[in-house]
Amino acid sequence: MNITEAMHQLRDLQARSPSLRPAFILALDEAAELNQAAEAGLDAIGIPSLLATDESGQPAVAMPELMRLLRTLCERDLGLGLGYILTTFMAATNVWVAGSSEQKAQCNALLAAGKKISIAYHELEHGNDFAANELTAQPVPGGYLLQGRKQVINNIGRAGAVVLQARTSPEQGMRTHSLFLVDTQLLASEQHHKLPRFATQGVRGCQISGIEFEACFIPDACLLGKEGFAFSYALTAFQITRALLPGISLGTIDSALAITARYASQRTLYGNNLLTIPNVRAELTLAWLDYALCDNLSYVAARGLHTVPAEMSVLGSLCKAQVPLRMRTVLKKLALVLGSRYYLREGEAALFEKIMRDYPVVSLGHASSFTCQASLIPQLPLIFKRFNTPREDLQQSLILLFSPQVKHAFTTGALKLTSSGKDLLLHSIHYWPEHVGALMRSQSISQPDGDLLLQRLGMLHSHCVQLSETTFAADEYQAFETVQRYAWIQSALATVGRWCLDSTSPFAGDVNYLVTCLDFVFSQLRHCPFYPDPKVEGNILAYLQSRSEARGG
Repeated sequence: MNITEAMHQLRDLQARSPSLRPAFILALDEAAELNQAAEAGLDAIGIPSLLATDESGQPAVAMPELMRLLRTLCERDLGLGLGYILTTFMAATNVWVAGSSEQKAQCNALLAAGKKISIAYHELEHGNDFAANELTAQPVPGGYLLQGRKQVINNIGRAGAVVLQARTSPEQGMRTHSLFLVDTQLLASEQHHKLPRFATQGVRGCQISGIEFEACFIPDACLLGKEGFAFSYALTAFQITRALLPGISLGTIDSALAITARYASQRTLYGNNLLTIPNVRAELTLAWLDYALCDNLSYVAARGLHTVPAEMSVLGSLCKAQVPLRMRTVLKKLALVLGSRYYLREGEAALFEKIMRDYPVVSLGHASSFTCQASLIPQLPLIFKRFNTPREDLQQSLILLFSPQVKHAFTTGALKLTSSGKDLLLHSIHYWPEHVGALMRSQSISQPDGDLLLQRLGMLHSHCVQLSETTFAADEYQAFETVQRYAWIQSALATVGRWCLDSTSPFAGDVNYLVTCLDFVFSQLRHCPFYPDPKVEGNILAYLQSRSEARGG
């Protein structure tokens, strides 16, 4: 089974299975039940096995392709995606990073059997402060005794295994916790029990509960990697999940855009189609621009795992910090277009309302968007210091990063805990004017269009320079404002890069569209309203309508 075959079978399942129809999904959501029929269909495809490692112990599939597949899976129901595969994916990345060959084989066997793997970092009392977590693993002859509880754990009641973080030292510091891969079938029934299920506002079908251990023995073989290295392994694995999960979550935003575009094209108000109302047209256009910028950033993050793995501590956190927050803004804009229909509990409007409830989980999880913003702050000063000294192989590095035709292996061992000031995406501003100049010389774009684009790239370069000259104290609010500016600029650079080097991206070659995207970013940096060019607005709305029609009613 490869990704292409899995994608074809997934699309076929979505087209024919009643379990993936809106009415069926909504009924299960109301009842807070698992979509077992849909999960059975996905099991038949063998999707979990795509998370397996190969003979070299590395992920067997390319990360951008995995992101696209799981994004497609989440189109119909983010809760289904989270319960069926995303939690298992988050757990598996820890095995990719820290697992022995035997543990990777164990993980592969679980995936081949369609078993769920839970990930248990969270303790309610401590939130994202994993260093404060209290569950202990006391070393004893032949293994460890687990004592304590983990809460808000997805699938723990049906998991074949769990990746568990536990304190293995009473001391303070970075070497106090360890990771374990625990086969739940080996746990003595009298030494552990499952905690009651939590009721949630969104992703109601997910079985989120907890587990409590009482001197529960696990063997030495459960230890993932070295004792005391849980934080190092977690921060490495998080680079993978932070890079991919935001892009995966865009699948449900695709559905929200399609629902809204369909409604707007079919709705008549005041004797005219809804799309004739300027405010409706503007809100849809702005929603698309926000979405497109985040789509491009997600694309770069997924490819970055292969091409700039040493920079993923920044690029992954940037993606997780920016995309979920911007998509919540997009959903609010789309809700304005739907108006009172957004509150209905029937038809497509009800599916949109479910998306509104489900989506916030993306910016929470094991590292919130706020946490990811905070993790960027200490790395920015060195990145800014090195802004004016880009790498010598800048052009070739950017081709590797942006061109979908270029393949490059991904190895988890190349991920680093800090980027050491490296930032290919930020440095790309030094190259794009040269690329546009080449397009003008080859007459791929006209002289006036090229001049217009070069002028906007000059403005973007000025913003980059201003950003690089920013100084701040890590404990000041200005630090977070700087992160937000950095995120907007990086989203713009990702958009320029795809426009230049990915001919398959939407509106590739359309200079006015790219200029509009950049002008939108400039308006965000200036904190002022943005009014898109009417012609570009019309092109975007036509594109949204064609996308919604292609997705069906």
